Amino acid sequence: MDITDFRMQRIEQMLILLKKNIVRETVPLEQWRFCECGYKKDNVIPDKNGPEFRDFQPNERWGTTLDSHAWFCTHVVVPEHWRGKDVRFSVITGKETGWDARNPQFIAYIDGKLTQGLDVNHTELYLEGLEEFDLDLYAYAGLEGTFSEFIAELRLVNSDCEKLYYDLRVPYESLLLEDPISKSYADILRILNKTVNHKWSDRRVNDEHTKWTFEIMRMKSPYCSDELVWKDVEVKLPDNITLINSEKECCAEGILMWHCLYTNYWGLIRVKKYVAFHVTDPDEGDYTSADKTYDYIDTFGHGCVALVSGFMSLGGPIGIVAGFANSFIG
Repeated sequence: MDITDFRMQRIEQMLILLKKNIVRETVPLEQWRFCECGYKKDNVIPDKNGPEFRDFQPNERWGTTLDSHAWFCTHVVVPEHWRGKDVRFSVITGKETGWDARNPQFIAYIDGKLTQGLDVNHTELYLEGLEEFDLDLYAYAGLEGTFSEFIAELRLVNSDCEKLYYDLRVPYESLLLEDPISKSYADILRILNKTVNHKWSDRRVNDEHTKWTFEIMRMKSPYCSDELVWKDVEVKLPDNITLINSEKECCAEGILMWHCLYTNYWGLIRVKKYVAFHVTDPDEGDYTSADKTYDYIDTFGHGCVALVSGFMSLGGPIGIVAGFANSFIG
């Protein structure tokens, strides 16, 4: 196998990888009202609560006869954490590989307004800025009259990934029609190969890492436990210092101030090897302090934790980085 074939295979694998990652999340849409009908005469949406409508069941097929029509109607609520992002509606009929003129087609209405046509080549409807709306599809079963699937979902799309995919795919497909020994073939292949080999700077890697870490933490935050770490310890702190005492508090503090507090230190805080605080300083502003737990002793008949962060001379085993000493311990 020569090196040209090897480079082409690398580009093919990159295209496969990019395509898999275009759709970040999906939400199935299965609550539909359905009614078979004839040719519509205007753009008036029928009443989906009328007697001619019924619930369309998941995995049900439609289009029992050739050249037939139907209405699919539903109400859509976009997930809250998707809003402001690239959200699309998708419908698949299982006939995407057939002859276009004989396959199912749709006319989509959003809140009663004719918006877009859909067919086997145009399966997505852009929902930019929409949060909640009525979606009505006037459906044409096609000329064959065979039973068609109706697989509908909302999609959260990675627009950057999609753009890169097509920026690579179009010149790649043009290469398949070029003479392999021509200059144009060599030029396109060189540019594609350079693109596939692209390496981010350390700063870009760190920026992307930070961005996605915060995104993951925001998604996880509602599911974090609020069980206290220090249950039997009375810690008296100055008014400007707050003990971070649960996974939920640690994740929230990480999102607000310093993501490493949760990603790097929560495992140590959970087993009491580290203690973390939120500090409000009138001069320096707010900041987070995570320090090693130095000792564990019994005082006044209950568990008492002693804190240290390397500044032992400030208070012996009962101290912290800013020098707040015995007043921490109850």
